[in-house]
Amino acid sequence: MHIYWDLDNHVFVKSLTDVQQVTDLDLILRDQIAITLHTVRPSSNDGVYFAEEGCSAGTAALFGLKGTTQPKLAGGYLAVQATWTKTATGIYTGTIDLATDELLAELGAETSVELKAEFCLRDADGKDSDSTQLDVTLYYDVNGAGEGETTPAYCGVLVREETIGGVKVLILYNSDGVEYARFNPPGA
Repeated sequence: MHIYWDLDNHVFVKSLTDVQQVTDLDLILRDQIAITLHTVRPSSNDGVYFAEEGCSAGTAALFGLKGTTQPKLAGGYLAVQATWTKTATGIYTGTIDLATDELLAELGAETSVELKAEFCLRDADGKDSDSTQLDVTLYYDVNGAGEGETTPAYCGVLVREETIGGVKVLILYNSDGVEYARFNPPGA
């Protein structure tokens, strides 16, 4: 997947030659998604609206994915990518894991879930700049039962919401009915 990030205008665009903004992204729950991130700035070349340009010195790109059900996007990342390999000026590659326990819990028994993604540049002191967000819809993998080439680790998972001691929790059971993960709300 190629993502073109206009750092000057804090938007995502379709390509170097297309100024149409990208504001939402559909992802499918899979083990890994390879991303090629192009950091771009407006160009004065005819027919080419953007030119690839590297991140500011001393910064690195950070991608984070969070659920939208918590006030002010509270809680930890559901998926994060902070390590990118520079392959050319303004071109970075990385792999985003979309089969985390956190994403599976957020998806629960639903076939899709609305999320918020953010790319930013983070400096060595942990300060962020150029933050740019996307609305993300994450869809459950159609091949989740092991058909085709992928065999996700979450095949045969049952998610059940239970109230324990007056607190609602999500419990994940494997295909044998054995509990293997429990997610409590923050502060519980």
